Amino acid sequence: MKYLFLLAVLAISCKSAQTDDARTTDETTEQVTKINEEYPRLLERMVNGPIDSKQLVLLYEPYDLEDVYALINQTRKPGLKLPQVNWETENVLLAALGTQNSGGHSIELKSDKKGHYTAIHTPPQGAATMALTAPLYLWAVPKGSQVDWSLVN
Repeated sequence: MKYLFLLAVLAISCKSAQTDDARTTDETTEQVTKINEEYPRLLERMVNGPIDSKQLVLLYEPYDLEDVYALINQTRKPGLKLPQVNWETENVLLAALGTQNSGGHSIELKSDKKGHYTAIHTPPQGAATMALTAPLYLWAVPKGSQVDWSLVN
């Protein structure tokens, strides 16, 4: 929330320094809404990730993401490339469900537009493949975001 407020103030001050007409309140609100609509940004989705326990982790540094991809790429040749992340304005959220006894599990990330995200685990509805899976998702979220789990039956 702090981040979005500071970004809006910065945008307003930069624009007002120009000789053009001042930005209206509606335009400023539209810009903040556009920033909110850009997040969460899905970076990676895997049915069989390398993490065998349920985890929800915010990654704050590039080396944290590099470690995750090193783990992912242990069994992949060629390995997956690191996604582009602007570490000055974004963090990466890792959500893993751990080992599941069937397919069809998913995680959805919902936002209240105030920097709070809820990771929602949805079990399979109806018929699903009977195989061990380990769903893993990576999202880019704005710095300062708060995240929690929710289980939907």
